[in-house]
Amino acid sequence: MKVLLQINNLFKTSEPRYHLNNLYIDDLCIWVQTLKDVDFSELAAEIHGIKITKKELNLKLDEIEVDCIEMVSEA
Repeated sequence: MKVLLQINNLFKTSEPRYHLNNLYIDDLCIWVQTLKDVDFSELAAEIHGIKITKKELNLKLDEIEVDCIEMVSEA
């Protein structure tokens, strides 16, 4: 909840992000407050063993990472 409220606060200060805040973050903050501790424990147990690689996300993260390393080394 603490992190969601921080995200909510950050998103309020930017016009494009403001809309995302209204669409998703506000409702997510409300929903999280309805959960019990056992719900978080069960969720943590379910996602504990999940392994996701950069390539599985199909976001070209390997290429972006290489580009960032090159930019930092040039600076």
